[in-house]
Amino acid sequence: MIMYLHGFRSSPKSNKAQQICARLTERGRLNEYLCPHLPASPSAAAQMIEGKASLYEPEELALIGSQAVLEGATLNFNVTAVDPDSTIPSVTATPLPSGATFVDN
Repeated sequence: MIMYLHGFRSSPKSNKAQQICARLTERGRLNEYLCPHLPASPSAAAQMIEGKASLYEPEELALIGSQAVLEGATLNFNVTAVDPDSTIPSVTATPLPSGATFVDN
């Protein structure tokens, strides 16, 4: 499950939220996407997020925070996947930014 959390001055209609939605729709995986409309109150938003996250098993969700590096620097992060059917999942990343690479180990 991908739960996209937009900023407090944004919405599920933001460009980034719509891009994620379009990509998952293209792949027939829209049922794995959730982008709730967050209330303006941080405490109310946190309560809403906790409520929605509690509907999923912990291994179905992961927190991926914003990442930034200076131009020319390397940004590394790990991606893991688990399939409830115990098959080996395929992990890909497209489209990648110019100069980026994705290595499936």
